[in-house]
Amino acid sequence: MKLSIIIPIYNTEKYVEKCILSCLNQDIQLSDYEIICINDGSKDNSLKIVEEIASKHENIHVYSQTNKGLSAARNIGMKHARGDYYMFLDSDDWIEDKCLGKLSQKLKTEKPDCLVICAANVINGIPKRRNSYLNETPISGKELLKKGVEPCAPFAIWNASFLKNNNLEFYEGIFHEDSEFTPRAYYFANKVSFTNDIIYYVYQNPNSITRSINPKKSFDLINVVCKSLNNFAKQVEPTYRYLFYNLEGLYLNNSIFNIMLSEKKFQEELNESIISAKQTWKDMLHSTILNYRVEAFLFYCFPKHPIYIYFFLHRFKFKDKL
Repeated sequence: MKLSIIIPIYNTEKYVEKCILSCLNQDIQLSDYEIICINDGSKDNSLKIVEEIASKHENIHVYSQTNKGLSAARNIGMKHARGDYYMFLDSDDWIEDKCLGKLSQKLKTEKPDCLVICAANVINGIPKRRNSYLNETPISGKELLKKGVEPCAPFAIWNASFLKNNNLEFYEGIFHEDSEFTPRAYYFANKVSFTNDIIYYVYQNPNSITRSINPKKSFDLINVVCKSLNNFAKQVEPTYRYLFYNLEGLYLNNSIFNIMLSEKKFQEELNESIISAKQTWKDMLHSTILNYRVEAFLFYCFPKHPIYIYFFLHRFKFKDKL
């Protein structure tokens, strides 16, 4: 069994060396895994740093493309990868030293569609665990969606054949690509394994694209992610559709919450996008979460003012922000 670690790289010259060195400081043979680095049009010294490390390690392969975004870089990485399993790693994050031996053994023994791992946020050098799986008994992906799981694709190691057989790729050109990808992937997974060990460390970089304020994030949640999950929900077994209706409600709420710190013109534009997303309203009416059903009912009652309805219902969230 071979593991492919796929690392998209864009302007992370301060962090990428630590990221790659963490992948090299492992307890399996170099021939048992590869590191696929996709330089996504970096304008700093990231590529130079990566190529210098790669020149000394035969299991590191570097590819470059014009800037197309995280999703496109991951998709290209999967096309180049030759492993039986894929692990996605952001270039400002890193993995635990000498963790791949235990993970590889678990993958060989249990042969899951994906292996869910634990992560920690690192703030001022101090890691703080963000998820736990005390029970490591494998379950189906549908059961995992019922229990709730973080949508971060790097928090799982994915069976390559499983992804290919189900035509699972990342939606390109958007933010929140993980929120669109992982629910679909977990739905198809017949067997999900777990490890409660902290494997993945997330550097809390305020300049990261996943943590900066950007109105496009809100628009992508409504115009792309909710729409995609709505279309996907039509294909799933009726007894599981509510899982996707709940996610649509969550993402609509997140889109509004995130844009409340942006200019008023963006809030007005998002309001128009939500008005046009009536299929999401319909799905929210069938959610198992009362708040989402109430919101959707009020949207239908006052169809021109969804953002104001949300603000009225959740105004205390913004007490310290406005």
